[in-house]
Amino acid sequence: MKCEKWHALANDFLIADRRDERERNPARFAAPLCDRHRGAGGDGFLAIEPSGDHSDAMVSIWNADGSRAEISGNGLRCAAGFLLQHGAVDRCSIRTQAGVSAHRVIERAPPGFRIESHFPAPSFASRVIGLAESVPEGEPFERSWSGGVVRGTAVSVGNPHYVVFEGWTEDNWRAIGAELESDPFFLHRVNVEFARVIDRAALQVFVFERGVGETASSGTGASASFAAARRAGMVDPAIDVRLAGGTLSLREEPEGFSLTGSCERIGVFETDPSWWERINDSE
Repeated sequence: MKCEKWHALANDFLIADRRDERERNPARFAAPLCDRHRGAGGDGFLAIEPSGDHSDAMVSIWNADGSRAEISGNGLRCAAGFLLQHGAVDRCSIRTQAGVSAHRVIERAPPGFRIESHFPAPSFASRVIGLAESVPEGEPFERSWSGGVVRGTAVSVGNPHYVVFEGWTEDNWRAIGAELESDPFFLHRVNVEFARVIDRAALQVFVFERGVGETASSGTGASASFAAARRAGMVDPAIDVRLAGGTLSLREEPEGFSLTGSCERIGVFETDPSWWERINDSE
C-alpha cells in the first residue's frame, strides 16, 4: 500500500487514497502504520473514500491508537491539501462522520498550502458532547485528577473537548490530560486542551489528544479553545491560537467558524509485503 505523509503545524498524518481500493480494512492496520518505531509514524491515519454525495470525498479518520475519530481539523486540512494537489483545483468539500466542511487555498507554497477551512458552529450541549451528566451549556465545571482539581468548559466541534483554563501549569498539564482523557464522565473519552488568554486577540493552547497523547497542534483543539473562550467573553471574534507547532487563525462566521493554517506534504511511503504479513500474523 502507498500512502502520503503530511503535517499541519507538526501534527502529522498518513493519507491513503482508497477511492479505488476497498479490500484492506484500515481498522486493522491504522495503529501499526502510525507506530513511530515499527511503522511509518503519525498522529493519525486518513482514508480518502468515495463521498456518496455532492462532496468531493469522504475522509475516515483513525487516531494513532487505532480508535476512530469523528473529525480532525488539521487532518482535514492535510486531506484537502492532498485532494487539491492531485486535482489541481483551489476548493474542495469533505465529508466526515461529523458532517461536511469546505476548504479553499489561500496560498500555494510547495510542497504545501495555506488553507482556509469552514466548519459548522460548535455545540455546548451535554448530549452532543457525550457527558455522563448534564451541565449548564457553556459553563465551566470542575473535574478531579490525582493531583487536584481543574476547571474547564466542555464543547463539541464535531468531536468532544474539555478546555481547561484553571488549575494547570506547564509542568503538570500532560499528567492531567492523560488522566482526564479517559475520565468516565466523558462517555466517548475526550480531547483535553490547556488554554491561557494572552490578550483579546490571542490564546496559547497545549493539547492532549484523545487516542494520541501530546500533540504539537490540533485544529479541533484550537477551535474548541476559541469557542470556549469566546463563550466566556475572553476573546474577540477573530483570534490567533498559538500552539507548540505554530499558529492557527480562527474567526466567527454567521453559521460557524473558519480555521486558517498551513499544511505540507512530506513524501510518499510504501509498505513492504512482509510488513503486511507480520500485521496479518499478529491478528
